[in-house]
Amino acid sequence: MLVVWCLSTPSTVTATGTATVAATGTAASSIQETQPRDTVAYTSKNPLVISATRSAKRLEDVSVPTTVLDAAMITQTGQRRLDGMLMQIPGVTLFQEHGQGIQMQGFSPEYTLILIDGEPVIGRMAGTLDVSRVTLHGVKHIEVVEGPSSSLYGSEALAGVVNIITSQPSSGFSGQISTQVGTHASQDHSLRLGWSAETVDIQWVLTQYGSDGFDHSPSEFGVSAPAFDDISSSLTTTWRFANRSRLKLQARASSRDIQSSFSIRQSASISTPYLDNSQREDLSLAPSFEWAIGSKIIGTSRGYWATYQTEQHQFDQETGQTFYQDQFDQQFLKVEQQVNVLWSNEHLSMIGGGLNQETLGGDRYTSTLQVDGTTGQPKAHQWFAFIQHEWIPSQRFELNLSGRYDRHEDYSPQFSPRLSSRWQVNDKWTLRASLGTGFKAPAFRQLYLDFNNSNVGYSVFGSTKMAEGLQSLLEQGVLTSLFLDPSNLGTIQSETSHAFNIGSTYSPNESIRLRGHLFYNDVQNLIETQPVAQKTNGQFVYGYFNLDRIYTRGARIDIDANREFGNKHRLSFRGGYQFLQAHDRDVVRSIQDGRVFGRDMNNRDVKLSMSDYSGLFGRSAHHLSSTLTYQVLDPSRRQWALATSSVQSAISPTSVSLTSRWRSKYGYRDLDGNGFANRDDEFVDGHLLVDATVTKTFSLQNQRAGQPLRLTLQGHVRNLTATTFPDTNPTLAGRQWSISLSFEW
Repeated sequence: MLVVWCLSTPSTVTATGTATVAATGTAASSIQETQPRDTVAYTSKNPLVISATRSAKRLEDVSVPTTVLDAAMITQTGQRRLDGMLMQIPGVTLFQEHGQGIQMQGFSPEYTLILIDGEPVIGRMAGTLDVSRVTLHGVKHIEVVEGPSSSLYGSEALAGVVNIITSQPSSGFSGQISTQVGTHASQDHSLRLGWSAETVDIQWVLTQYGSDGFDHSPSEFGVSAPAFDDISSSLTTTWRFANRSRLKLQARASSRDIQSSFSIRQSASISTPYLDNSQREDLSLAPSFEWAIGSKIIGTSRGYWATYQTEQHQFDQETGQTFYQDQFDQQFLKVEQQVNVLWSNEHLSMIGGGLNQETLGGDRYTSTLQVDGTTGQPKAHQWFAFIQHEWIPSQRFELNLSGRYDRHEDYSPQFSPRLSSRWQVNDKWTLRASLGTGFKAPAFRQLYLDFNNSNVGYSVFGSTKMAEGLQSLLEQGVLTSLFLDPSNLGTIQSETSHAFNIGSTYSPNESIRLRGHLFYNDVQNLIETQPVAQKTNGQFVYGYFNLDRIYTRGARIDIDANREFGNKHRLSFRGGYQFLQAHDRDVVRSIQDGRVFGRDMNNRDVKLSMSDYSGLFGRSAHHLSSTLTYQVLDPSRRQWALATSSVQSAISPTSVSLTSRWRSKYGYRDLDGNGFANRDDEFVDGHLLVDATVTKTFSLQNQRAGQPLRLTLQGHVRNLTATTFPDTNPTLAGRQWSISLSFEW
């Protein structure tokens, strides 16, 4: 998770820097190849990363908090999906709402931008992007940038960026076949084929992932985790046809079928069984062209198109009558141009811009008036431009200034600057600091949603649909009261934040690295739902408004250490701790003024103090994570005779990995009606989760053909302690076992 650096020659960096850019599709490292200051080799302990500054830099040279999870970590921990891997980072927690989202620095999932090779993953349901959709097969490493990144990436990057960098095929023909089976009839199978020649690279990845699901409370409505079947495929083709020129095309497709059953009780003895079928499909195409003018200018022209569709159908199992039906369709188009210019060894600039276009359709989104006066599906256009300048007067000091301008047709323009710096005090100690702003544009549902729940009876309108929706309900005579004047409604504004990070890294030797940083985020114009009217059925009409201000602040400490014993064994430790406060300023002010009450377990009213306030729901004040790994480095050798060739086998590196994650209690629900968790029965208790993984690899070498072969066996146990919370956290499964087999050539 954290890295230790080692010295080597500049030539190593040059070759590897090109490879890294080829993997990410962003153009910067070819320029940096000419800089003599690059004296640290690319290794697994000091990789080149691209997400922090949109230019290839060694991890030790990045001036903002960045974590890298490489392929070795993915293998050693037995993780095959993005959600499980991100939990290795202290302070990153899962958030279950319409899929597995992540929280980072106390922000909800909708504030973190998820990228694959620099392109966004679309399909956020209720603001949450289900990170379990993203497979780790064929992944080179994962880059996690913490803190506002709107200065380079725009909206959705207010909390940070997660960029999944895919691997490239090795020379010649290569491939991997992998299968995993486990508890709840879970399965995860993959096939990866690649071919690399002098000018052309091709890689194809196919995965199938599924489970029968589970249910902690069979007597309750619905299931804890439904059965699903997921199929995904990706194809990447790269053509290098001229000096430092490259054409690349990536295509991705996936689908998921979800099935579950539930029953609704009509009386003590009568209940109606229902079946819930859901389908999800997404497809994306990402062409890019990298070009260079001399050795000082390099550019990347990029395009990206993606579509995401869902359909849900609930019906009576006995009669086949439809109970509920919902359809959603999202399309996203982006074109972008980026140019990097090396003015000198001390000055590197980047400038770029482009256009985003997004279109929504479905049952919850009706036709809306467009800018050109026509009526059609909700559609948004967004122009953007960004600039960055790096000043590097010496190898030990760097100053980075960046900014981005976003212009959206439905809200005010946004400018997001960021200033960051790195100072290497000496060979062991480095200081980093960053100060910047971020913004979160209103989501489509907050602008265009037109939803009436036919079962429960409530309604939700986006800000652009509120006046029209209220007027329609008034004409229907289904409203009893209005809480505000529809004529005074305006379009909601973007959420904005001001933030800073300050930290340091200390490496007394090549075996130990300590990192710590403080962070603070202040968010204004937080968008929340609020009742605006009441209906004759007693239910409410809800709308989206800029209401509250929140802040998140905290500290994080990480350690990475390893020790080798006689060049035969290695013991590695990665771990960290995060302290977090995530508070609503209005709630804090009300408590300080003595205006907040709650009901205790005896149903008595009590005045609350700040010690009773736990902060925003779903946030733990304390979070610990650690991974302890033991590896065998010097395997014994055996000779194998196969039909026509002599094959040497190395009884391989064996690794045993133990991962633990502990988080303190966090608020889950509000039972006494004061808007936050303060009673014991409103919390999920603090708990420890432990995973264990054993890996054994057999390396085969064909002495005649020189073709390496690898066979890997792995056993994995998740949630070793079988910790569950059926009532407050039903999606947390109990103990889960899995075994896997992988063959690579």
